[in-house]
Order: sequence, then structure tokens, then C-alpha cells
Amino acid sequence: MQADDAKILAKAKEIVGKETDPAKQVTLLTGWVYKNIEKRPVIGLPDAVTTLASRIGDCNEHAALFAALSRSLGIPTAIAAGVTLHKNAFYYHAWNEVCVSGQWVSLDTTVNQLPADLYHIRFTRADVEGQVAIGGLLGKLAIEILPEKE
Repeated sequence: MQADDAKILAKAKEIVGKETDPAKQVTLLTGWVYKNIEKRPVIGLPDAVTTLASRIGDCNEHAALFAALSRSLGIPTAIAAGVTLHKNAFYYHAWNEVCVSGQWVSLDTTVNQLPADLYHIRFTRADVEGQVAIGGLLGKLAIEILPEKE
């Protein structure tokens, strides 16, 4: 995750300033990544240091950068991978989960959601094997959104 990289730690400290409350730090980091990383596809493995320098990335780069920034501050953070609803269809997506005050919360820096909405369906906490398995599901999944019951 590159959380121990000096540039990552320096940027995380710059973003949160004197804030010491982890929940508020997460909010500041989420907003910063959303506002400062251009949403554009990148070919290759996500790399937090490269994303910080280039300020470009898709959901994978957003999630990797956020994870590195928050972990550098000692906040337990995972990358979640699965699907989310976009324009009436479900697509592959990566986002983050953080543990604050003993509770895990999902957040999505690509669309600035804290907490992430319920259309984020996690299949794995991102590791290469899990992401490859998700790739095998795409195009074969059938997800139906049911109407609310009255």
C-alpha cells in the first residue's frame, strides 16, 4: 500500500493538518482524493505514489491512494472490490473501507460518498486473486433491483 512512503505521509499530514480525530481525518482525506484525482482510466496496477504524483486514476487508483494516505496516519483501511450501480447497470468497482471507533465504514472517493451507498456490493477485500475472480464474473452476473415494499 506504500503507507510508509515519505511523500504519502507528508501529503496525509498536510491534508489533515492539526486534526487528530480519525473520523474527521477520514472525511478530510476522502474529500481531498475526490477533488484532486482526475477520474480517468489507467492501465496497470494501482500505485499510490504514482497516483499522488500524476493526480490521475480510475477507481483502483483512488482506492489505493486513499488506503495509503489513511494507513499512513494509522487508520485501518482496506480496499473493497465488487460491483456498483452506474447508469442502471452494475459494473466492476473498487472503493475503501475504514475502521473508526471500532466500526468498519465503506467510502468511495471516486464519487465522494462517505458512507458509500448500498449499491456498492463487495465481493472481496482486494487482493489480486479476488480481483481476478471478480473479472470472471463480469458479464455473467444477474442482479435485480427489487421495488420497495410498502
